[in-house]
Amino acid sequence: MANVYFLFLLLPIVFLVLVGFEIAQRSPNHFVGKSAALTMFSLALLFVADFAQSILPVDFTLTVSAYIKYPLVLLSAGTSLLFHLAFVYGVSRYLITVGFLVAALVLAYPALAVGLGPEALFTGVAVESIWKEEQLSPLTLAFLIPVGLISFLNAGISYTAYKRAGSASGVKRRMKMLFGANRAYVATLAVAAAYTIIGEGRYAAPPIVTLLPSLVWGIAFRLLLIHNDVWPSAARKYETLFRISPSAIYLLDAQGRIQEANSVGLRLLGCDSESDAALRGMSLTDFSAGADKPSDLANVKDYELEMLTLDHKTITVLLDTDEMTANGEKFVLAVVRDITGRKELENRTLHQALHDPLTSLPNRLHFAERLEKAAAASKGEDGRFALLLIDMDRFKIINDTLGHPVGDEALIETASRIASCIGKDALLARLGGDEFVVLTPVGDREEAVELARRIVRRFEPPIALLNREYTLAASIGVCYYPEDGSTPAELTKHADIAMYQAKRGGGGGYRVYSNEMNTALRRTVELERLLRKSLRQGELELHYQPQVDLKTGRIVGAEALLRWNSEELGSIPPSEFIPIAESTGMIVEIGRWVLEEACREAKRWEQAGFPALTVSVNVSHRQLQPGFAEMVEGVTTFAGLEPRRLCLEITETLLSHNLTAAMSVLTELAEFGISFAMDDFGTGYSSLAVLKQLPVIGTIKIDRTFVEDMTNESAERSMADAIVRLSHALGKSVVAEGVETAEQASRLKELGCDLVQGYLYSAPVGADAFRRRLESEERYKKFV
Repeated sequence: MANVYFLFLLLPIVFLVLVGFEIAQRSPNHFVGKSAALTMFSLALLFVADFAQSILPVDFTLTVSAYIKYPLVLLSAGTSLLFHLAFVYGVSRYLITVGFLVAALVLAYPALAVGLGPEALFTGVAVESIWKEEQLSPLTLAFLIPVGLISFLNAGISYTAYKRAGSASGVKRRMKMLFGANRAYVATLAVAAAYTIIGEGRYAAPPIVTLLPSLVWGIAFRLLLIHNDVWPSAARKYETLFRISPSAIYLLDAQGRIQEANSVGLRLLGCDSESDAALRGMSLTDFSAGADKPSDLANVKDYELEMLTLDHKTITVLLDTDEMTANGEKFVLAVVRDITGRKELENRTLHQALHDPLTSLPNRLHFAERLEKAAAASKGEDGRFALLLIDMDRFKIINDTLGHPVGDEALIETASRIASCIGKDALLARLGGDEFVVLTPVGDREEAVELARRIVRRFEPPIALLNREYTLAASIGVCYYPEDGSTPAELTKHADIAMYQAKRGGGGGYRVYSNEMNTALRRTVELERLLRKSLRQGELELHYQPQVDLKTGRIVGAEALLRWNSEELGSIPPSEFIPIAESTGMIVEIGRWVLEEACREAKRWEQAGFPALTVSVNVSHRQLQPGFAEMVEGVTTFAGLEPRRLCLEITETLLSHNLTAAMSVLTELAEFGISFAMDDFGTGYSSLAVLKQLPVIGTIKIDRTFVEDMTNESAERSMADAIVRLSHALGKSVVAEGVETAEQASRLKELGCDLVQGYLYSAPVGADAFRRRLESEERYKKFV
């Protein structure tokens, strides 16, 4: 009988020690594991203490109970409380306080035994055949009250955690088993207590009966360990990550249905509670906001998905899944990251990269991509589209005179007007500055031409800026796919050529690309190449056309006219190469040479004894740069020519580019003694305003268009008459250009015109020929 009893004591010891070591190995550094292992070792030592009482003499019974057995009872109860708190609520600073209280309780009991003696803690010892049982004093019973309370507290903690856990979560299953272990412990404890109370005085109960509840709790805990892996092993760590992860995590079954979701996952899909019951049974693809969704949720990597949540919000997520197997069951772990903010930022950045910030229209890069796609899509499908390149005329005047903010307003209005002319399938883009482009599908060429006409007409009404009205105009180049080009580069180039031709035609209109335009462009490129060498090779020269006083018939001056005799191409008319020189900026260098050569020639006339003649030189708007006035003064001084013998001819177009700067330069030169004439008067846009603002202009030149068809009752005669009267009223002399007949000269004399020049008197001739003309005539000889 004794051997059976002792064996019965040794078996729980071995079992509890093994469980304690297994827990310690699984989690050597985790507080939950440490507290659980310490509880198992304490329970094992309780059985060791009971075994010691059984084999030692009765005199040692109270000593073992006071210094070993009952402190171990208090220690195992305290460590079990620490385990429950840490397992359910996590490690916190409150555990330190509870730990100090447990330590104080455990140490207080043996301290009382030392101070009062073991006899104060027990009333005696009952000896049976093979065991001994101490009789408890009220003081020991008072110490055991917290032990009972801790048992019920542990059960309450595990029950509360079980109820709060999600209904489908692994945490809930673990808390349920933990609560079951505590429930079994409390039930066994109640049975043991009842057996002890009822059997007292009737039949002897061995002391091990009071330890059986601890053994039952250890067995239940071992089952929990085996089946649920409560320690921070892989599964436990997964549970921790599942709860604290900033990403949404979903556990899906083999069919892709949601079985579990963490709190982030619940919020992501718009659940208004902490329960995942609303999501269970649904698939992540059920939340897809579009047709694009994965066909199989297993092993999806970096899949971008747009989702519509339960609270009707559209979000963009990045989905990663991994298929797993556990206990023979397949499931899918899905990690979902909300990238809505990142996508919105990317979309904003992309929009900014592809759109003009001022007008919000697509920019050059966006247009290039769309043109590339349009060309690719139209190949082999007989697709046709048109390209309209639009450049605003006279926009620079507004920008320079009214300022860039007002210029921006004009550009916004320009974009609005063009947009009102195009269809919904067309693309309008701003390429930069005042240049726009329209890409539109067309059925035939006439559709694009009609669109160009609408855009041109749309700019006929003036635009209101700073409470004043200004007129803008559009120059448009039109080309078609595939007739005018099969690649985006060709189409853009040909539209640009056509637009350039529209501008050369005076602006405010459109031109449709043709192969002849390309031929003209190639000639322009060739002329530019040769023009750059013309100065070095001495191909440029000045011809002079005399200006005659109608009253005296005498030559009083000459206009210096630039001529180019190319070694490769022969004589090139000024109407061809002057615009090239202006557009490329070569006019600045060429203009300086013209000025120097004209001043030197005028000085030669003076030195040859001819009457004081004035030489007139045309000035381009590109020449009005900083330092122009100083350059003119230096040239006249170096040539030794009196400043009053030089007349600079300017046009209204020159002044329109930057009137304020022009006024400053002209005023400085006028103070130096240079005279000025306004060329091509009446063909610009603001003649009267210019005359008023520039009093330094002393001569008005009537354009040849008013002279050619001058008859007694013609409109041209009336215009010429008005110009002469107006000029004389303002104290300015008048020169008429293009006089080819005596009849024209006679009528101009009748109108009171002062000077004339034209083929009636002489074609423009070289410097030597002009000097011979002067020499062959008597001084002051009349020509009429």
